[in-house]
Amino acid sequence: MIIGYGRFGQITGRLLNACGFGTTLLERNAEQLDLVRRYGIEAYYGDASREDLLRAAGAKNARLVILTLSDQAASLEIIAQLQKHFPHLIILARARNRMHQYALMEAGVKYIFRETVDSALAIGEKALILLGLSPMQARRAARKFKQHDERMLEALFPYWRDETQHIAQARIYREQLLQALQQDRRDKDLHLDHYWEEAQPETEKP
Repeated sequence: MIIGYGRFGQITGRLLNACGFGTTLLERNAEQLDLVRRYGIEAYYGDASREDLLRAAGAKNARLVILTLSDQAASLEIIAQLQKHFPHLIILARARNRMHQYALMEAGVKYIFRETVDSALAIGEKALILLGLSPMQARRAARKFKQHDERMLEALFPYWRDETQHIAQARIYREQLLQALQQDRRDKDLHLDHYWEEAQPETEKP
């Protein structure tokens, strides 16, 4: 089941369908609903926080639900209904930002995806290449940044309702990330220089 079929939900749904998995959509925008139905996609209209709608859409027999709403309050309300009436469902949720992700984490959602992270890192990776890093170095930096950012988000979760503590801890983790990336680049440059020296063919002595 996919709840919310805007641009975010459409990409996810198309991928699942292309891989042979059927999807049932719940959408509260009438115009969007009419559009997807014209393409032959099964969809239900209405508020997905209603148990009767979820049941009519087949939540009881679904394996998982993908929640793509950017509205934090609406997504949390739906999650509460899913957990109460359909606890077997695996929930994958879109988070609009960090605060939305923290709210989802507090609600017990395990699989959360911030909407801009991957596209922002893809742009950053390309920018690093254009600024002179090798594709391998740029890809490594983006991967390391994402790993550290995810660890930082988990570590800052206990402070998310305390703005002063959250900001103080975030500054510490950002400095750690900067140092880690700089050290990683120095280590990588040394490794590449060493490899280059070893790889040079021996020149004939005169």
